[in-house]
Amino acid sequence: MKRIICLLILTCLLVLPLAGCAQDTPDTSSVDAYLATFTAGSFGIQNPSDPIVEFTFEGYGTVRVELYPSVAPISVNNFLRYVGDKFYDGTIMHRVIAGFMIQGGGYYLDGNTIMTKSTYAAITGEFSSNGVTNDVLHTAGVLSMARANNPNSATSHWFICSATASHLDGDYAAFGKVIDQESMAVVLAISQVETIYVNASFANFPYPPVTVTSVKRLK
Repeated sequence: MKRIICLLILTCLLVLPLAGCAQDTPDTSSVDAYLATFTAGSFGIQNPSDPIVEFTFEGYGTVRVELYPSVAPISVNNFLRYVGDKFYDGTIMHRVIAGFMIQGGGYYLDGNTIMTKSTYAAITGEFSSNGVTNDVLHTAGVLSMARANNPNSATSHWFICSATASHLDGDYAAFGKVIDQESMAVVLAISQVETIYVNASFANFPYPPVTVTSVKRLK
């Protein structure tokens, strides 16, 4: 069931129709600029049998991620369940912090209103402070489950690190990583978008919004 999260985003959002945002096309040149900074060998597939998923971000391109079921099977199966439902298609990135991470996984826009999607039950947090072994560190490109203060509160929300975030190690369930330079360039480009303060829950909201066109499993 749909639930209204925020009736008023900001006065500027109410004045500027979201249709007008489409005219503010992303600076795709930034993707190329980041791509030119990478060195060979920084990425790759760890296990050929692991699932691969592809995020498509409107105006930016695609991000391909290898999931790690041998490390975080609950998180991987949970994520793939949402992917199979096409749950993420049409959602928005609701939190972006430069030099840290980009986050999405459960909100969409209805006009100027941020709406949330109903989720499945929360899952067990697969990280060491919750009694679960997980040796994946939060380095650039790592995909991890977002959660509230309760260690077992993660549902559909995820984030991708745009830089090393070692303070998250052992406290958040990392369960995958970007596999190629082109994908990481897209992550970095999104991490640099302008953000606005909506309220305490949406303190780093990308504007114009960044839409997740789709998330699909490639293998």
